[in-house]
Amino acid sequence: MAIEFLKRRIYERSIEKAKRVYQEKLRVMLGLLKDRISEARFIEPKGGMFIMLELPNIDGEKFSNDLLENKAVATIPAKKFHVQGGENRIRLNFSRPSIQEIEEGIMRFAEYYRNYEKRDGE
Repeated sequence: MAIEFLKRRIYERSIEKAKRVYQEKLRVMLGLLKDRISEARFIEPKGGMFIMLELPNIDGEKFSNDLLENKAVATIPAKKFHVQGGENRIRLNFSRPSIQEIEEGIMRFAEYYRNYEKRDGE
């Protein structure tokens, strides 16, 4: 079966479909981040399946843990992906969730971030 998959080049269609799906998920997530958390900084990824998001004045590890516990939104603290710095960064995966889950997750994320920012600033 695997030999036929390779011989008939079926994998090419599969790869093209995956690229289209991931590009659409990325487009949706980036658009929502720009609209909902305009002060967040990120570089649009050219490869991979994560967005590295920088949140001013936020401890990324604490925020990620609190967000998961309080809003059931999973992110990855990004400090471990840096030799130096990265304390205020988190990684967002766009490959696994559906577009509907991305929309809901970013809405929850933005709402929590707004309240977190106010609470943290008091």
